[in-house]
Amino acid sequence: MVTFSKKTTVSLKSRFGNDPEFAKWLAGEEGIEYIKDSLGVDLVRDMADVAQSDRPGLDIVFKIDNFMEKAVVECQYGRTDQIHLSKLLSDALIHQAKYAIWIAEEIHPEHKNSIDWLNKNTNDKVNLYVFKALIEKIGDSKESFSLIPICAPDEIAKMGMSGSKEQTELEIAQLNFWQGFSNAIDKDRSLPFRSRKARPQQWYSIPVGSAHCYITIRLLAADKKVRYELWIPDNKEIFDQLYLYKNEVENVVGKPLVWDRKEAGVKASSISYDPLENFDIFDKEKRDVYILVLLAELKNHFYKIEEFIRNMNV
Repeated sequence: MVTFSKKTTVSLKSRFGNDPEFAKWLAGEEGIEYIKDSLGVDLVRDMADVAQSDRPGLDIVFKIDNFMEKAVVECQYGRTDQIHLSKLLSDALIHQAKYAIWIAEEIHPEHKNSIDWLNKNTNDKVNLYVFKALIEKIGDSKESFSLIPICAPDEIAKMGMSGSKEQTELEIAQLNFWQGFSNAIDKDRSLPFRSRKARPQQWYSIPVGSAHCYITIRLLAADKKVRYELWIPDNKEIFDQLYLYKNEVENVVGKPLVWDRKEAGVKASSISYDPLENFDIFDKEKRDVYILVLLAELKNHFYKIEEFIRNMNV
């Protein structure tokens, strides 16, 4: 006779204990990966603002992508309530966050309706998400954690509220390009990195094994160029270390690079080159060709800088 084990749900409190422990886990390496996969953007923990128990209402603050944007996360046990909704919105306002994320075990229908309404009636400067946190196990198996999406913004609709017709058309073209780019990454099993969720923006970021820098691909529509950058938001030391080995780095990449330390009080610095010129983001017929060229250039040239960074342990 065939028998099956029953799937059971485990409460967050029985697994993590007090609320702050769940927030600390979400802000750690394992928790970040779950949020990144669910949200579709790269996150870096802002250590100064993680789970501060003496600051009610602020659970986690993340930096995003190019470190110029932020995400706030409000997490709670049990069912969503009005207090946590107020905290989420006030934290998003205080930190000027692009993403506001609410994580709970059970979502009250009224709160789902409230978030859906806000997403429909606000522009793309703020995006609100609600996820149901779920821990399950089957029999004596290891517990599994998942974030189930309950609310998310309609980004296409938000683009129409963000500005001029020309701006909206550019954002739609950017979104379509990055969707094609992400699909191409998913199909190429030889690439050592995963795709990310496409966004209506100029850049697309790729991790390089260091929390202090990452590769950014920029669509410079006005200049008709695409630029690969190793973007270092706030660490001149890494730039200076790499610059000491400038010739070796360029030999590994196989291309001459532009080294821009960005002096005069600017925290960021970059190393870049332009793999594609005469680029027209609105040319749908050439889009697939552009994507293939960019992936080949990335895989065969610029991503090799990751090997150098890894060996230097920066």
